[in-house]
Order: sequence, then C-alpha cells, then structure tokens
Amino acid sequence: KAAWIRQTADAFGIPLSVRWGEPLSLTAFGRLLRAIQNAAREGLTLDTIDAFCAIQSIKSRNPDGWNALRHTALRAHIPSPSPDAAYVHRLWKESEQIGLCTPECAQMYERLWRDISDIVGAESFSRLYAQVLGFIEHWVDTGRFSADTRTDRPMRMALDELQSWVEREAALRLGPFMPFELYMMALNAKSYIPLLEENVVHVYDYKAASGLAAIVQYVIGASQTGLAFSLGNQSALPPELSAIAGPMMDADVVEILAMHGIGRTEYSFAREGLEGYEVAHPLFGPPSKKATRRMLALRPSRASPEH
Repeated sequence: KAAWIRQTADAFGIPLSVRWGEPLSLTAFGRLLRAIQNAAREGLTLDTIDAFCAIQSIKSRNPDGWNALRHTALRAHIPSPSPDAAYVHRLWKESEQIGLCTPECAQMYERLWRDISDIVGAESFSRLYAQVLGFIEHWVDTGRFSADTRTDRPMRMALDELQSWVEREAALRLGPFMPFELYMMALNAKSYIPLLEENVVHVYDYKAASGLAAIVQYVIGASQTGLAFSLGNQSALPPELSAIAGPMMDADVVEILAMHGIGRTEYSFAREGLEGYEVAHPLFGPPSKKATRRMLALRPSRASPEH
C-alpha cells in the first residue's frame, strides 16, 4: 500500500510522508506502565527500579528517594532479574529489619509496592482507571510530563483508551485475564504517531491513532473487498483479544460515515492499491435520515461569524 502511494505521489510531484507510528505501549507513558508490569512480576529489583528512574518525570519528582531505593537494592543484594516477586518482597522486609533500609526508604518502598500491587490487582477497569490516576499523582511530575506534547499527548490517548474500556465494562468477558493485562495488550495494538511540522502530505494507516483533524481526507480501500476485513473486525485489538473482550460497543456505521460530511472527504474504490476499479461498498450509499438529522445538529452554521 505504501509503495503505491509513494509511486503515485512521485509521479505528480507531491511531497509525501507515509507514517505508521508505534504502539502506545512504547511511548513514555507506555514505558511507565510496562515498568509497573515488570515490577509486579519480578518485585522491586535493580532492573525494575532503573526502569522507573529512566523516566525523567518520575526520577525528578524525588531523586533522593529513588537513589536510596537503588542503593538499598545494591546493599541487600536483591537478585536482578528475579523470577519471584514475593521472594524479593521478603528481602526488602528483611533489609528494613536489619537496618539496611532506612525508615524513609522503607516508607517509600511500601507506598510504591502498594500502588503497583493495586494497579495490577485491580478487578475492574473503573478501579484500574482510579489506581492509574493515583499512581500518576503520587509518583509523576505531572507539570513536566504535561509540558511536553511528546509525553502529554500519548498519555492522554492511553488514558482515553482505558476510559473506553471502563465505558463498555458491563459487556466484557474477562475470563482468566485481569484488566491491567488486557489494557497492556490493547496499548500494544494501538498505534501512536507523534506530531510533526512538515510541509508535506501526511499519510496514515487506518490503525494509527494520530488524533489529527484534517480539512480534506482521502480514504483508500473503500471498495467491498477493501472493507471486508475492517467490517469483520471492528475492534483494533488482535482477534484473540477481541474474542476474550466480548462484543464491542454498538455503533451505527452509517452515522459514522456521515461524520465525514463535516469536512471534505474523497474515497478510492480501487480494487488494489490505486488501480483497478471495484464497485463501492453499499455503506457509501445515501446516509440514513437519522444520521442526517444528527449531522445537521452537529454541523456548525456557515453564517456564524466564528466559522
């Protein structure tokens, strides 16, 4: 697909940037969540402490405290990596009893371990959401994190993803999985594309959560063949995870398509790449009356001086 787009852009002399993004789990906020996940599995070892300290907005919140944790882990010979979080937890408790861990360090350890355990052990997405926000409040320099769009924007997108799971919680079938595990799998499946200021046409994959508004959109693969996979898998999650999570929130596809009426949208019904014509999917027929009424309510008035 990317090759077809680049070839056509070159033929017409259009500067182009094809951007696929990266999973939300690899952003700064995703690395924080993965540090929590690894710490829950291994315990607070030297490696897991360093994973937290590698995030500047965490280390800068209490540099002396994190240095004390690391120093104690070295003195107590905490194994790193460790296959048993419970064993590491016992070592920390023993270190406190024999004086290797100062009272201040022990207090920080207890609070950090409790916050990690509460996140991983949350039995509902609503509880998980509250615990994640609590962890951010306790351990993250939010002013520093929010001041940089490279960290603030993906954090907000990741929290929005978690909020969407909260909203459909009643329909989920979690099975043997805890909410935090499912959430991390979801972030692995969601792509994030950083903002860039370039005088080129940006082309995104449909799975990318770019969060960018466009005056003009060009949608390729709108044929019956092109839409077959997407309509059969409306979730952005992998098929095996979608089966576990159960049905997604009901959506009126016609209304979703009618949303494109807000701006200018052009569709390609090519059979493959940008060549070969195929019949358009029936979804691209006239919008339903219900969708039309809703869009008229949403559409800003052209007579308004603000637009």
